[in-house]
Amino acid sequence: MPPAAGRVLFVRRGSSPTTTVVARVPGTPGVGEVLVQVVAAALTPTDALLCSAAPSLADQLLQLPSPPAPVVPGLIFCGEVLALGPFVEGLSVGESVLGVVDGSAWEASSSGAEPPAAGGGGGGGERERFGAQGQGQGQGEGDGEVCGGGCFREQVCIHFSGLWPASELVEGGLHLPSVVSLLPGMLAALFCATSRLRLQAGGGPPLIAPP
Repeated sequence: MPPAAGRVLFVRRGSSPTTTVVARVPGTPGVGEVLVQVVAAALTPTDALLCSAAPSLADQLLQLPSPPAPVVPGLIFCGEVLALGPFVEGLSVGESVLGVVDGSAWEASSSGAEPPAAGGGGGGGERERFGAQGQGQGQGEGDGEVCGGGCFREQVCIHFSGLWPASELVEGGLHLPSVVSLLPGMLAALFCATSRLRLQAGGGPPLIAPP
């Protein structure tokens, strides 16, 4: 049974970004890909750069389309596995996962193609997917529209290398959406500690923790 259409958030890049929500039927997972039902996605400073019209390092690293082209933001998410593509190991349908979208996912948006108008047939058989390592970026069947981008959508089809099993975290009582919301800050702190404090193997950074 094919998956039901899910909502995708397009943001038109600009000094005052505008949004469009479109219904899409996700693509069948290809080789090495996993279809995931997104439960929560983090909003990060990088997502703000994705939506901005101001030039930034993100434009160079992610090969973003020029404003006012639309993009789908979203880097970090958690969800539940819906389907597995061929040769995927270590994951099972129904399993909870944490995910990070590979930067190559935005290459599919670089043509500057437009999303279909809201309410205009987005759920009528159009299929899409995006994948890590430059594979699997989808193309709408009806209008030639290309849709890559991030995880601000209800279902994502992503390369398994961008997913981590999280069932043990759930069984241990952790709330995955809360974990996802904290990850950006933790990664920023790790980057700061390694780049600013110049930590080396065997070093001991000062830690300040609440009682």
